Amino acid sequence: MYIKDVYYSDVTKKIGFTVSAPIQSNQGSFAGVIVARYNLNNMNSILDASDADLGKTADVYLVDSKYYLISDTLLIGKNQVLSQKIETDQIKKCINGEESSGIFQDYRNAQVYGSYGKDLQTALNKKWCLVAEIDTGEVLLTSALSKNAFKILKISFV
Repeated sequence: MYIKDVYYSDVTKKIGFTVSAPIQSNQGSFAGVIVARYNLNNMNSILDASDADLGKTADVYLVDSKYYLISDTLLIGKNQVLSQKIETDQIKKCINGEESSGIFQDYRNAQVYGSYGKDLQTALNKKWCLVAEIDTGEVLLTSALSKNAFKILKISFV
């Protein structure tokens, strides 16, 4: 199986990617290739749902080996695929095969809790980086609210 990097199609006038695989005859010889073209709508829907599940400032997105966005982002917006580069230190490390989680500066130069994974590099043999980030302020606020809620519950049971 081969997955082509995300690209703009002159035929469909859309951005997407293709997946191809060889077809073998019943005798095991090469008979042809099957190709499927995918637009990014389904992938973006999955990533957008992840954003919503994590928080208001959560951003889950994909970057290719040339540091271009290959999915929408919550904070940059839509229609930035293949036009917006993100070259933070963590993404550079991710593209080079390193995984990391912690507090970092994101593409806005804001402090975030982030996780950068190479799962797609392993699963799809693509140098794509899957990124999940959330502003540290939102995480700290959520943590403080949770602590206060726990205190209120504790007091109500005493």
